[in-house]
Amino acid sequence: MQNQDLKEYFNGKGYFLQKESDINTQDIDLSLVSLRIALKAYFSTYKCFKGRLYNVKTFEKETTSYHKEYVQCIFHFHHFAELVLISFLRINKEEIFKNNNKTDEKHTIEFSLALKNLIKFIKNKAEPVNYQQLKFVLDNEEMLRRLNYLRNEVYHQGLHILYYEKLDEFIGKDVLPFIVSVT
Repeated sequence: MQNQDLKEYFNGKGYFLQKESDINTQDIDLSLVSLRIALKAYFSTYKCFKGRLYNVKTFEKETTSYHKEYVQCIFHFHHFAELVLISFLRINKEEIFKNNNKTDEKHTIEFSLALKNLIKFIKNKAEPVNYQQLKFVLDNEEMLRRLNYLRNEVYHQGLHILYYEKLDEFIGKDVLPFIVSVT
């Protein structure tokens, strides 16, 4: 099925949270929903070891509850970041989406391409209208690339899971400061 066929198939079988034209005045910000799920999963990774952090590497590979919370944590932090980037792309869509054959009619775009386009936009503009709001992207570029890598490793291959200690370090030192800079 093509996208248009899929759209017609699901037409009338659900509802939109807001009209696309009302994206800036929406009642429910899905990025915050993803952030809430990510934070809950992140804090739940600690519970998986029931306080046995002194010997966590012994239990990590055998603890499927850790795997579940890890995946939720990575997916939803990634989704939060993706929605944040895309919201800035939409604000400037005339310049960013112009002549881009990798977007569809609703201007959706893949995470790495969204990051690349937004960074290019920020660096090429002497004074973007909302530069102060966008500076956090440049400050967190490497973390965003790492987060995208981790998400792709789990989502597409299901092979790589960080040790608890390394996940805690990545989220605590990199992801949480990014969230603070966004909000």
